[in-house]
Amino acid sequence: MNPQSAVDGRYLLDAPLDAWGVGEGWAARDKNFRNRAVALEFLAAEHVELAAERSQDLRVQRALKHPCVLPIINQGVHQGRPWVAYDGFEGVSLARFLDDERRARGQVDAATVKDLFAKVLDGVGAAHEASTAVLHGCLSPRSVLVKPDGAVKLIDFALGPFASAEVLGPFRAPELAASPDAVTLASEVYALGALLAEMLQPQGVGDARRALESFLAGLQREGGLHVGRQQRPDLAPAVWETLARATRREPAARWDDTASFRKALDAAWAAAPLPPARAPVARPATMAPISAPAPRAMTAAMPVSYTHLTLPTTPYV
Repeated sequence: MNPQSAVDGRYLLDAPLDAWGVGEGWAARDKNFRNRAVALEFLAAEHVELAAERSQDLRVQRALKHPCVLPIINQGVHQGRPWVAYDGFEGVSLARFLDDERRARGQVDAATVKDLFAKVLDGVGAAHEASTAVLHGCLSPRSVLVKPDGAVKLIDFALGPFASAEVLGPFRAPELAASPDAVTLASEVYALGALLAEMLQPQGVGDARRALESFLAGLQREGGLHVGRQQRPDLAPAVWETLARATRREPAARWDDTASFRKALDAAWAAAPLPPARAPVARPATMAPISAPAPRAMTAAMPVSYTHLTLPTTPYV
């Protein structure tokens, strides 16, 4: 795709969008509607037949109206690639937002994470509770859009079969690896838990995907508490325990639906956070011998005096 290319005879491409959706995102203008801003997402050419099969699913999503869901306004095929057109949105993907916040502050503060994630839950919950329920199937930081004022919009509903394992990575529930179409409420809970874990992670070093995979594995090994305290001591243990259950490998071990997950998470946010972990105390290389005081006679009237020795404390491991 190139800037100024025309799609469907009406959408003029302006510029590519960074880390946007499961496909290739472009900012564009609709010349049939006074050049209003739109966003086009191009899917891989090999999915053109699948797109025809899924056209009804996309029409169902187009009927979904919610403040936290970015409306689909059109769909089609251009140069052999399926595309979806969304209403315009001035903001960035959550993937880009998290990168910017970490570079500036090291981590995203808990209050911001809580607010943004609540809006994600609002959008997903509305889709699940619609008259014709819509499961997302490919939640990741690329499918969540954030405006400068904190507004959130979700994209990519029902596009799970179009998403590659490389794009979804650790956000796809283990049971969907072989069957991307077999989306359930339990797999939605997993994706939400992995998404929240990613939002809470501080700035990492090296491969971000492997860092999240390692973190999620640590949640399972430690039951959530130890690894969570290492990462974010400003949060209550209940937050990590909630995430540990949401991201269990076995679907039956998670919450049955997103409403139950949200209820548990709300209670976890309200719990008292852990105090900041103390820095390890440096042990001296050697210790001078301690001389015992000379004994003295004691009488019944003389109070007993004890000598207290303060030794270096054991650091947290």
